[in-house]
Amino acid sequence: MLAVEFCYSETRACSSPPQVKLLARTLNVAASDIIDFELQLTDTQPAAIGGLHDEFVLSGRLDNQCSCYLATEALIRSLATVDADWTV
Repeated sequence: MLAVEFCYSETRACSSPPQVKLLARTLNVAASDIIDFELQLTDTQPAAIGGLHDEFVLSGRLDNQCSCYLATEALIRSLATVDADWTV
């Protein structure tokens, strides 16, 4: 688990000072130039095949990618009927 300190003031939001300093050093800017940022951690393990009969693909973010793809497909396919739908 990663603990992130977050604070807010009327003029700016800020994250943990060590993170801001690291980001500023990496970007070669002053820490005061960074107003805010979002940190996303990603699993770097490669996908694997698993299950009793090797019937499953085990991979991080696979469910999210499928959900996004299916939602996009559903929206695209609904375009032809959206004008006739009184609930939209």
